[in-house]
Amino acid sequence: MRLLAFPTSFVCIAGKEWLPRDKGKHGAFEIHWKGTSIFARLVGITQNPGPNDMEVDGGDPD
Repeated sequence: MRLLAFPTSFVCIAGKEWLPRDKGKHGAFEIHWKGTSIFARLVGITQNPGPNDMEVDGGDPD
């Protein structure tokens, strides 16, 4: 059962940018309750491809 849902247009997790999947729409941060557990989900977002997308360790590519 969904308890809360907040619209979001930008999320940054561990230095990676995430944007709404569909232009003109918002993603959502949702909090769900199931049994005795509470879950947080990010819905309708996709990772923003950046200039350093292939960097694994975050170091200097040169």
